[in-house]
Amino acid sequence: MEVTDDLNLECISLKNAGDVLVDLSGWTLSDEGNATFTFPEGFVLPAGGLVTVHTGCGEDSAEALHWRSEKPIWDDTSDRATLRTQDETLVATHAYARGCSTCGK
Repeated sequence: MEVTDDLNLECISLKNAGDVLVDLSGWTLSDEGNATFTFPEGFVLPAGGLVTVHTGCGEDSAEALHWRSEKPIWDDTSDRATLRTQDETLVATHAYARGCSTCGK
């Protein structure tokens, strides 16, 4: 996660560490405050693929999606990212605080 005042730079990256592609259509990514991003219909993350979801605006691609929020999503000091399937099954969660060894925050 990268936390910044520039909404086009604030982002979170997700990697498919598996060996099969994952159709993320309708899946959600949310923070502790329940701000929620929904992956667009037809969005597929290939095996080993990486997608970055930017808080601000921009052109979507296979590697970059945009939340199109008008305000920051991720808290500078600590937050929790939660990924759920379309039927709300929990897939992954990551809590971070300053000094997080996983994401570098």
